[in-house]
Amino acid sequence: MLITDFKTIHIHSVTGSESGSCGFIKPHIILNIFQDIAEKSANSLNFGLQKLQEQGLSWYLLNYHIKINNYPKYNDNIHFQTWPCTTIKGLKAVREFLVTNSDGEIIIMASSAWLLVDLKTKRPVKLEKVSYKTFSQRVLESEFEKISDITDITNQKSFDVLYSEIDINKHVNNSIYFVWALETIPPDIFTQYYPAEIEISFKSNVNYGDKVNSICQIINNKDKLVSLHKLNQEDTEKELVRIRLKWSKF
Repeated sequence: MLITDFKTIHIHSVTGSESGSCGFIKPHIILNIFQDIAEKSANSLNFGLQKLQEQGLSWYLLNYHIKINNYPKYNDNIHFQTWPCTTIKGLKAVREFLVTNSDGEIIIMASSAWLLVDLKTKRPVKLEKVSYKTFSQRVLESEFEKISDITDITNQKSFDVLYSEIDINKHVNNSIYFVWALETIPPDIFTQYYPAEIEISFKSNVNYGDKVNSICQIINNKDKLVSLHKLNQEDTEKELVRIRLKWSKF
């Protein structure tokens, strides 16, 4: 892990346990690495989780927008970079991610939006509550557009929240929602396509013992394959996450 004044750089070798049946990295692993290096970056700039909790604050992830040019494969060495961006969208703080292969070619670009939240009131607070260095460069000029609701259900599955899926924030880790969404995609799509563009909007969270319903709509129009996903808490029908995936052929 290399930390500069603004950027955190992590070199990662894709392992067998991180690779799917086709030999490519599992999509949720990318989210896990994003989360880990964002934490390292925040800690190095003195606004990490532990520091914020001492002030009664925490970060809440709102959005991801990810574009993937080439999926990393088993044994590939890939370079992850992240930095907090100068751009602010209202109360949202923006963080960028850039991934390159061993030849320096850009293979993944991503932008994310975060809220600073008061742990007692569960309400967002102004970013002036914390002070940290930022970098002006954006790799993906995303506006985090609204994700359309599902109008016709193609497939759905139900999941029990396991204790192993709870993270340090005492609720389900963000990458688990993505796993639940992908479980509604038929296997024959995974053998031919990969999610080349990923948009995620996090709305609420669930805890151990809850049940989650994962709903999917697959839209195949003139060789453009898109899937819409919505995850709800089963008992209350509280909406948790919306996801839009645009698929490309391997």
